[in-house]
Amino acid sequence: MEAVVASLKRSKKKQLQEVADGMLKVYRTLVRMRYLEDEWIHEGPHDMTAVLPLCRRLGIDDSIIYLYSILSYVDTYDAESVDFFKGGDFIDLRDASEIDQARNPMYADDEREVLRPWMTALSAIGNHDTALIYDARKHVIGMFNQMDYASADPHIHEGATGFFNEEELLRTGEEERRVRETKGSDDDDDNDDESETMDEEEDDTDDGGEEDDEMDTDDGDDDWKDDENIWDEMDARPADTVLRQMVAWYEGLAELPGGGERSGREWAREITKPLYEKHGWPRRDFDGDAFLADQARAYALERATYDAEEPLRKLQETRDRVQAGETAEARAKKELAGADAADPEEAWLARWRACREGFLLREARRELRELEEKAERTCPGGEAVRPGEEALRELRILRGEVAYQRGDFERWESEFEAAGGPEKASAPLLVRRAHAARRLAVLQRALDACAADVGDGDVSVPRGVDETGMDLDEMLEHHTRGLKQCEIGIEALRGWLSEVPGDVKRAREEAERMLEGYERSIGHFEKGRIACFPKDANVKVSEA
Repeated sequence: MEAVVASLKRSKKKQLQEVADGMLKVYRTLVRMRYLEDEWIHEGPHDMTAVLPLCRRLGIDDSIIYLYSILSYVDTYDAESVDFFKGGDFIDLRDASEIDQARNPMYADDEREVLRPWMTALSAIGNHDTALIYDARKHVIGMFNQMDYASADPHIHEGATGFFNEEELLRTGEEERRVRETKGSDDDDDNDDESETMDEEEDDTDDGGEEDDEMDTDDGDDDWKDDENIWDEMDARPADTVLRQMVAWYEGLAELPGGGERSGREWAREITKPLYEKHGWPRRDFDGDAFLADQARAYALERATYDAEEPLRKLQETRDRVQAGETAEARAKKELAGADAADPEEAWLARWRACREGFLLREARRELRELEEKAERTCPGGEAVRPGEEALRELRILRGEVAYQRGDFERWESEFEAAGGPEKASAPLLVRRAHAARRLAVLQRALDACAADVGDGDVSVPRGVDETGMDLDEMLEHHTRGLKQCEIGIEALRGWLSEVPGDVKRAREEAERMLEGYERSIGHFEKGRIACFPKDANVKVSEA
């Protein structure tokens, strides 16, 4: 690494430090928003000795190798699943596989879409989402989506499709302005400190005493000028500006943590944005603990409402299945009427398909009648959650969450003690244990607040609901219904197969495949029924 550092001008290292500092400020903002935890951020400098040969083999420019060594990285040690800006992924450029990925952030097959040696991804695309791309020669950052390579930067109008429409662009500017006004004097001291630091940096000179603070935008040779590359003219803006505005977007809630496939539904905008505003973000008195507790409550209520509406969803799904079944039966009957009676294979195949569609339609109609009765019983008038029930349903979900999280914490606590305590436990174990403890405290606070809202109301749970919130009676009903359907199907298929002549193959094969499917499902539903009873109940399958 000494050779890498020595090869760079001081002005270039200053630019690269701006990127590292800017990324760290973004991460620190996400910590303040209670999305990340301090222990998950690993600041530079890092020892890059192990991956230096790979960087050389890939032809990565010294400026990018140096940047990798000073960047901060986010590693949760699997304590939590998180995603980054606009649904992308955090990237750890100390890891060989991620260095390799950063050369081709869009997973393109065309060599012209591989980044130049002086470029790198600062984040990964996640599941077809957004990556940050840095060009060290121009000292600019672009934001791009895998699906269309359009710029996701709201300040670059040409490519901003799919991310910010005109309304969102105006909102972004307005919220940046609001942040500046809201923070007001809170940031005066910080700005003074930052100004002093900037003044010191600007006064720095290299060892020879000559100033070298000019913008370093092209310190390479021209060997690449004849090669086509889509990233050479990418839509991008000055790196320090982009990173500073990313912080402002988060502070102004134009951007919010989460949003990708890794973070849970609790980080959805409609849940978090009003809660950030309620608890004072981005002021210094932002109450992060209260935010997390309210977030847990909001998500629990959403889950409770979704669960309560399940009978209505099942009812609609079955109505759709009946409608599709009627169409399928009519088509099968038409094919039966037109089948060639002189061809036994064709005739019996048509008979089988008409029989199959008729059987499936009858079963769908029978299930529909049962579900209509259940929906009327549990959701009278189509209302799943009646006024006054919200907190009670939320409480039941939170009880299950607390029970589950307590078990998770106890598991990490046991591993921690087995490892020999804080002196001997590994860093990942310490991080996971600390996160589990914090999460348990958040959920307990949410549960206590919800219980206070319920007051003296009936907090009993329906029969069959265990400590973790699992409704065993509901599961038993599901497995019983499935078992009954299999038994009816097996009986009907065996009866039909007994009438098929021995020399008819295709119809017999199709019917036997369906029969085998029902027979396999019998075991699944029987095991499911047994699991719904206490382990010491000694219930036989035939009695379950």
